[in-house]
Amino acid sequence: MNMIVIHQNRNLSSNNADKLLRFAVCNEPITNIIFSRLNYDSRHSIRSLEIHNPFYAGNSNETIVIPEDWSGQIAKTKPNTIYYKEKLPVPLGTTGRFKTRQWFIVSNGRFATQTDHQWLCKILAQLQVDVVAINVLPQLKAGREKVLVNSQGNLVGFRRFYSDTAQPAPIPDDWPHHLFIKANVLNRLLIDDMLLPSFTKFIENCSSKSLKVHCLNIAGNIFDLSKEDGLLGLIATKLNSSAKNHQYINNRYQQEISDRDDIEISSNVRLFGKVVFGQSISVSRNAIIGGPTIIGNNVKIAQGAVIRASIIGPDVSVPQGSIIQNRVLINGQALQKYTKPSKSNLNPAIANGTTIYQNSNVKNFRT
Repeated sequence: MNMIVIHQNRNLSSNNADKLLRFAVCNEPITNIIFSRLNYDSRHSIRSLEIHNPFYAGNSNETIVIPEDWSGQIAKTKPNTIYYKEKLPVPLGTTGRFKTRQWFIVSNGRFATQTDHQWLCKILAQLQVDVVAINVLPQLKAGREKVLVNSQGNLVGFRRFYSDTAQPAPIPDDWPHHLFIKANVLNRLLIDDMLLPSFTKFIENCSSKSLKVHCLNIAGNIFDLSKEDGLLGLIATKLNSSAKNHQYINNRYQQEISDRDDIEISSNVRLFGKVVFGQSISVSRNAIIGGPTIIGNNVKIAQGAVIRASIIGPDVSVPQGSIIQNRVLINGQALQKYTKPSKSNLNPAIANGTTIYQNSNVKNFRT
């Protein structure tokens, strides 16, 4: 059983990070891709906000746990979704479906990870502990180099990892990327069938029950969905992983798009790569859309607009001649931290009365 938790984080609420994470979780078709399963080779498994549970017998079950105050922003509640106020509810009957050596996994919904799950299985099998906190670090991957310095900060050498590495680590202050709990101790950690919302309190609860807790940093890729580059990176990884036969994918998706009544696309619009469309979308002539890209519901793209490797949120109107590349637009509001348009050649993108500006210099776009 895997429980994917969107934790309430006060550190995110004061900036664009909370807004972006809510956007990713609450809006289709973005959320469909985030919570979907896509494998891109036999050794690694990319899961949206989850990790493969090799110790679960039969088909794995995932439950998504979301703050209650987010419920009003979700257009369509997905199956196995639970809302919470404070404590984290564990689905009824969960522990009865486990064997003694199986794990209950709590994944941090802010992050999507990519690692070698078969290697992870072997590591977990060797640990004689009750709870394992795991964080994924790219710098532990094979081929990476670690700079070695002395106590004065002077360079003394380099260390290269020739294979993926796992290292013991101190217990973190906040929820790790993945928390593995032995099924036979889960009931001892529940209070009214719920987990404590604070990770520090959770660790204290483990100590009071004399449970063995271990923490590991392991090699892999990590996508922070509260950041623009993290969300774009995850979408690119997922969409590109499903487009092995590029020409076939393009033909198939363009045929699917032409068969949909809720999408109006002019005949001379050019589509490249994997492009996912929502509902009620209009694309005018001479527009160019290059994947990996997601176009949200009720989006209007005007004549000659160019969109590449971006996510366009619902109800956004992209004006004529605009160029949007490597951007996430949330209801017409680009993340100002990453948007630095020039003073000239600006076209406004308008949604819900809000105007944002994008650089319309076509020379900066390469296909």
